[in-house]
Amino acid sequence: TYAHPDAADPWPTLQELIDAGTRVVVLTDDASAAASHPFLNHVWTHAWETHFSAATPDDFSCAPNRGDTDNDRHVSGGAIWQLAEELLAAQVEEPLPEPELVPLRATPFANPGPPIPVHKQAPLPAEAVDELPGEYEVAPQYAITIFAHDGRLFLQSPEGELELFCEGEDRYFAKGHALTASFERDEQGRVVVARAKLGRRDLVARRR
Repeated sequence: TYAHPDAADPWPTLQELIDAGTRVVVLTDDASAAASHPFLNHVWTHAWETHFSAATPDDFSCAPNRGDTDNDRHVSGGAIWQLAEELLAAQVEEPLPEPELVPLRATPFANPGPPIPVHKQAPLPAEAVDELPGEYEVAPQYAITIFAHDGRLFLQSPEGELELFCEGEDRYFAKGHALTASFERDEQGRVVVARAKLGRRDLVARRR
């Protein structure tokens, strides 16, 4: 396996990896695992990605989601699979100039998640941008953060970041994801609890 020594150093070429006998590159988004296992590379130290929550073509943008745009490797699914094919080909034979195309065969998931519900978007209340942001603790080592940017609301968790869209009073959803969130207030009207449902998972988080 290949472990990149320093994010500031340029990465070796594919041929250099092959010549060195280090054809396998393992990336992880767990920074603590990468720090304790020398064969792991922390992906967001070396790469960045755009947002994965786009539900329509109009939702796409070049805004970074995870990672730093100063990193010179842009994570792209197609490029990753092409690299994997080239590495496999180099291991057993001469690299293929073009990948072999085969008919696509779809295999249904044995246990698919619930379908993404249909939501009707409502205008985002102006006061929500001031009242909802904060840290909400699910467990001692697990928290979600609600933050506002440019008049919009976002939910950030260890799994990633999603924009929240209003569906009704203190009720929100994420486009293209089976995520809904609601907020509870105390007698003074302060937001104290966030409830999130992600697929089959139900999370209850108290505001810190």
